[in-house]
Amino acid sequence: MKIKLIDGLYLDQEGNLRNTLSDLVHLRQGDMDGACGPYCLAMALLVLAKTDRGNLGAWANPDYRTQIGKFWKEIKALDPLVINGTSSDDLLKIIKAYNGVQGDLYIGTGKELSKVIRQCIDNGYPAIVDVRGRKNDGLNHWTLAIGYSDDFICLLDPGYDLPSCAFWNATLTTSPTATRMGYRYMNPWMNCDVEMSVVVGIRP
Repeated sequence: MKIKLIDGLYLDQEGNLRNTLSDLVHLRQGDMDGACGPYCLAMALLVLAKTDRGNLGAWANPDYRTQIGKFWKEIKALDPLVINGTSSDDLLKIIKAYNGVQGDLYIGTGKELSKVIRQCIDNGYPAIVDVRGRKNDGLNHWTLAIGYSDDFICLLDPGYDLPSCAFWNATLTTSPTATRMGYRYMNPWMNCDVEMSVVVGIRP
């Protein structure tokens, strides 16, 4: 089975996922916040080597005149802890404020979006994917696509740890088994049927 990943990602000697700047790529969101969208966007910046991880630690007292300061200003404009989550419009505002990458919004069927995700990765950039499970599954979540195979999309999910020696911590099947909730989202801690209707491609 052949797996295509975005160029520049590698595992270091300790099995940690890094980018071309040698920065750690995966970010783990807090247990109480709903900021999976901003975390995915920050990971996308790291995947593209458009910022270094040290800049992302400047959220407490950012210089709002800088690129990363504008990024944090938009995130802070959302509700405390981003409890209500992040919409695709919110993500596009943050991307526009950062002014170092472009965001392309795609809305469509799961089949259409699977093709979009593959195209983004083939072109060398990640895609933020909205996955939504059934109400009782409690999954309404942004994830970051960084690779794919014939059968699944490789995701970095900020809601879970990235195991050592792994390039991704979740997968999403590429072929639907039903018209609604036809895709399977899986990670070492949970799996459920989901649908996807929104993708935001993040390109340099």
